[in-house]
Amino acid sequence: MRGAFVKSAVWSLVLVAGLLVSLAAFAFASHALATNDAERHWRERPVVLLSDFGTVDRVEVTVLAGPKADHDKGYVGEPGLSLRLDVDGTVWLFDLGLGARDAQDTVRTNARLAGVDLSETDAVFLSHRHRDHMGGVSAEKSGRLDLTGMGRDDLRIVAPLSALDMPEHTVTEIAQPAVLGEGVASLGPIRRALFIGPVDEQAMILDVRDYGLIAVVGCGHQTLPKLAERVVEVFGRPVKAVIGDLHYPVPEGRLRVAGIDAQRWLASGGGPLSPAGQQDVEAFATWAFESGTDLFLVGHDTHDTVLALPTVNSLAVGQVLILPEVD
Repeated sequence: MRGAFVKSAVWSLVLVAGLLVSLAAFAFASHALATNDAERHWRERPVVLLSDFGTVDRVEVTVLAGPKADHDKGYVGEPGLSLRLDVDGTVWLFDLGLGARDAQDTVRTNARLAGVDLSETDAVFLSHRHRDHMGGVSAEKSGRLDLTGMGRDDLRIVAPLSALDMPEHTVTEIAQPAVLGEGVASLGPIRRALFIGPVDEQAMILDVRDYGLIAVVGCGHQTLPKLAERVVEVFGRPVKAVIGDLHYPVPEGRLRVAGIDAQRWLASGGGPLSPAGQQDVEAFATWAFESGTDLFLVGHDTHDTVLALPTVNSLAVGQVLILPEVD
């Protein structure tokens, strides 16, 4: 009887091991196919020229979600990103963070403490369909943003193609670079094959008079080289500043899913077998120094050691950045 039990247990372990190997093989094969598809999309990207799309005089950025927060003042920190952009009086809400943290609504709590009235929002810009930018898991699964109290009656939403399912709202779906207003544009989605699945991420581009082009970036899944190259292709000039984040979770990320460092092992580099590493950070530091680009990073998916680089300005929740800077 005991021998039969042991034999049955061994066979069960073999079957489980075989199943796990099969699942892993399927996951890696799917990732390889997605990587080929993303590279095809990049090679076949449309030629779009938007060198003259107007200018704005001033941009005021208030950080509403991010990991660095003054808890003594009541601010809530989280591994998500949300920015309020006042662009010459037009108010944009760029991404919605991860959502709830420590039983508090992150964006709404931080906005109240920062003196921001979310009901005055004119438009929402969604960089990509990930939970730490949409307001949580439910929003990511459903494609529906919780915008209660977050905008005017004629609120406009700008999102990558097929990222949202909100027919009751006016959603401008972006498939390629497009002008959104005077001095405001979308770089258009750039596809990236992550191990957790492909993602199309867009960045907002602002042309600020007497300053230059600003790229407001959610995660940087596009990769910095492609983002910088696409800006020059579309707008005819290099980017002067990057605000948001660029995804350098080295040596580790801030968001864990089922105990796994999801930002580093599943959403960076080439996947679990080749995640982002120190060589990527060194290449980034070299680019930042040589290009002279102003970097203002929230760091929701970038490690503190990267934020501490001399070329990086780290932004905290509640902090206000104004460009051009006022003397």
